[in-house]
Amino acid sequence: MQTFWYLVLWFVAGLGALGAGGISHYAQAHFSAYAPRLFDGGKISDLALNEVLSPQHNLLGEYDEAGWWTFDSFRNYALHAAGWLLIVIVTGVVYWPDRVQALAQVCVGAGVVGWTPVFCG
Repeated sequence: MQTFWYLVLWFVAGLGALGAGGISHYAQAHFSAYAPRLFDGGKISDLALNEVLSPQHNLLGEYDEAGWWTFDSFRNYALHAAGWLLIVIVTGVVYWPDRVQALAQVCVGAGVVGWTPVFCG
């Protein structure tokens, strides 16, 4: 039964990671003060600096015509969520042999804030 609850905990942590990725993706798309294009003077030095420093030329991210991070892009969301999800997966795999102790630690932490999870009974 402990294995089942560990998998449930792992799944909930994965949902939290996807939520954190969504929040950071939203923040990058909507709270940027300036477009990612850093230099737009039309000079040859500006062209070279944009080529080197501008995220417009990033092969992984998608940007609109004005150089802003595209919010309605699954690829951009995946770039934010992948790191969080990788942390959850690696942590779950590392603690798999000690899953009973990991659940006990979650119960202790939940008790500190006044929660009582179902598996802590």
